[in-house]
Amino acid sequence: MSEELQKYVAAQQILLAHDDLPALDETIEDVGETTYRYIHTHYLWQTAGILVITAVLSIVAVWAVAKGWDARLLIVPFILPIVAFRWVRERIHSVFMKQFADANGFHFQRRGALLEDEAGSVFNRGRAKKISNIVEGKFLGRPLQFFNYKYTEGRGRSSRNFQYTIFELEFLANLPRMYLDAHPEGNNKSPGWRLNNLERISLESNEFNKNFTLWAEPGTHLDALRVFTPDLMSELLKISEKLDFELVGDQIYIYADGLVTKKYRLQYMFTFAKHLMANLGYVLERMRPV
Repeated sequence: MSEELQKYVAAQQILLAHDDLPALDETIEDVGETTYRYIHTHYLWQTAGILVITAVLSIVAVWAVAKGWDARLLIVPFILPIVAFRWVRERIHSVFMKQFADANGFHFQRRGALLEDEAGSVFNRGRAKKISNIVEGKFLGRPLQFFNYKYTEGRGRSSRNFQYTIFELEFLANLPRMYLDAHPEGNNKSPGWRLNNLERISLESNEFNKNFTLWAEPGTHLDALRVFTPDLMSELLKISEKLDFELVGDQIYIYADGLVTKKYRLQYMFTFAKHLMANLGYVLERMRPV
């Protein structure tokens, strides 16, 4: 996308932006489905108006390109409807996360700042970093939070956005860095993704090694074996989601690609995070106490 188009998109987002979240009577099970219903119920005439404007601009753009103008003008008519749809979807997604927080007795914050002490490797990549839809609380007396994270690699037409849903679990431990990669093909990784100063470790299960790649600091092979026991490897192999895990310092990060927009998926991750805290926490705290 050219710099001019990026400025235009930003201008449309400013016009549409405000923090008021819609009041919904329903419990959101699927953000996408609820977004379409909400637009149909609350923005039907606005949608019709936007579609008319888009049609008119499309005719003008086709005429201009036929006269020799830049072919990228054909993209411009579709920017407003796309931005408008995303604006509604983002608000519905925030309501979705708030509902989940309220249902579990957790606190919700729509936007937050990236803390300087975030140790996860994903936070060292790219630019234009944003944290949103933060859900935080405690489980078994330990902090547990999850949120959406977005950053950008590259600039101009070569730029690419990456989004994650991240769970952050905190323990009274001082762990060496270990990164369990559930994407051996690397399709979800940004160009800036690197695991500097880590070495690959093979574990006892051949099936596990086919599905995951474990990276750890040199000299921590025994620590890795104590963490990734046969029981834990068996549980990880049964997970239906492709989730990356990172252990570092006093935290475990669980990374899911993109935004988790379905309630059953978010509940699954939440349940698994609590399971790790209940069954792995005491092992980590005894292994590497603060």
